[in-house]
Order: sequence, then structure tokens, then C-alpha cells
Amino acid sequence: MRFRTILAAAAAPAVLAVTLSGVISAPLAGAATLPTHEARWAGYYATAGAQPIYVAVATVTIPRDATCNSVVGLPPLRPYRGAYWVGIGGMNGSGDLDGYLNGGKVSLEQTGVEMYCARRYATPEFALFWEIQPDADPKYDGVNLAWPGVSHVVDVHPGDTVFMEVDSPGWYDGPAGQYRMAVTVNPDAAGSRTYVKWRGLKHGYVTGRTAEAITEWETCTSTAPGAGAMSCGLPDVGTARFTGASYVTQAPGDPKPEPMPITQHKLDMKPLAQLGIGWTPVYAGPAGPSDQYDTQHTAFTTYWNGWGSR
Repeated sequence: MRFRTILAAAAAPAVLAVTLSGVISAPLAGAATLPTHEARWAGYYATAGAQPIYVAVATVTIPRDATCNSVVGLPPLRPYRGAYWVGIGGMNGSGDLDGYLNGGKVSLEQTGVEMYCARRYATPEFALFWEIQPDADPKYDGVNLAWPGVSHVVDVHPGDTVFMEVDSPGWYDGPAGQYRMAVTVNPDAAGSRTYVKWRGLKHGYVTGRTAEAITEWETCTSTAPGAGAMSCGLPDVGTARFTGASYVTQAPGDPKPEPMPITQHKLDMKPLAQLGIGWTPVYAGPAGPSDQYDTQHTAFTTYWNGWGSR
């Protein structure tokens, strides 16, 4: 498989020529500026204001209807890559206080599942990943598929549930100043396994004060003439069900950190919104009143829409 081929060919950690889309988004200076769409993200996010975010978690069920048969993007926009993840800091923009005070040096920490299609009509591949932008060591920049103590890429499959967690430094006992990224495959099944990676930030960067649970159109580098950084196509990422999307923060005047739902603000994927084009290959929606188990309002779904608009 492609993932194992990359691992076998490299003595260095398995880092693809891929990066999930950028840390900086629209400003979060006030309610009127909160974005409702992103070029490559669909899902939900929460803002913590001046309060720190200690933990972000969510569980995603890998869609059984995800396929390489339907794609968006034309040659050389291939291969096709998508991702499902939870993270901290992705929506902090230049108008946010952290971004302003730190010259825009707000980080993004994330972990989840990557979907890969080598070409249209191929069999989709899914693997666990982690990423920090920017990493303390540039060799780790990009999507990382290697996990400590594992000699191969951790493949997952449609129908699997993956619990995803990102912890800020100090929340867990571990290396000083490092983030903990953990994923557990089928956590309720016998023989489930948790994979953990600790990494630190590049000097001068700070933890953001937003939390996200996202389905993403990944970017990657293509060797095709004239192809830029946004040269990967997007496969049909299917109907992705997220549950338990929450973050832990400390409310003003409350000495005890408390969990909060990530589902504060919805994002639809609109790659050409700046041109006034409503194309929405993926959109997000709430769990709905029929979900009797979502009493905390932490569940939602992202939907494949292909070439459609909304």
C-alpha cells in the first residue's frame, strides 16, 4: 500500500508532502467576523475568548459511503486526499488577541484520519495521522503517519470509530512543553488500541484559543507542471458522523476546568467563496432532534456534496 511504501523508503519519520490547510483563518475579533465557511474545512469550531483550551476531543466514524469513484478536481489535481480530525488553534486569525499579541504566531495541533485515493476509482485507504504547525523540528512539518512503537502505518477501515484527542502541555504528565496527540481505534471493542505522540511547537508560537472538529480537503505538492500547493483533488469523503466533540477550558471566575461543546459555530467548505461562487463540496449539519443520545449537543455530521452549491 502507498502508506507502507513511504514508510519503508524513509529512515526518517513518515512525513508526507502534505499539509492540512493553514493555521490562520478569518479574524475572530467579534461575533460579526466569525466565519461561516472555509476554503477546505467543513465541521464545527468553538472559540474560548481569553481563556485557555486544555483539551479537544471528538469521535469520528469512518464513512462506509466514502469512495474514490466521485471526486472533485481535474488532472493534474490528483491524487485525492481528505481528512477527519480534531484540533486546537486552527481558527485563530490575525484579528484574534493571541494572533495580534504574537505577530500571528498561533499554532495548530491536530490528529485524526487521513483518506487517500491514488486515482479516481481506486480503493480508498485510511490511516491515522498527527500534525503540529509549526513543529519544533522542521522534519516533522506535514502530515505524520508514524506512531511510537509501531513499525507500520496504522490503517483503519470504513465503519471503524476513532476517538481523537489533543492535549495542551501540562494536561497530562509527559515531556515538558509538549502536546499529546492520541487516537483510539474502536474504543468500545475488545482489543482496542491507543496510539500516542508527544511533540513541541516551534519557538515563539503559542497555543490557539479555538477548538475544531473538521472534515478537510487536504493540500499537497504535485509534480505536475504549473501545479501549486493546493493541487490535490478531493475524494468523496462520504457522510462523516462526529460525536462527543468537546473541549476543556476554564470559564472566568471558575477555578475548575469544564468541558464545553465544540459545536458553537458551523463551517461549510466553500473553495471559491472569495469569487462569489457558492460551490460547496462538503457541508456540515447538526445531529438533529431525532438523536436522543446527543443530550450535550456535541454530535454533528459532514456531508459530501460534490460539485453542488448551497
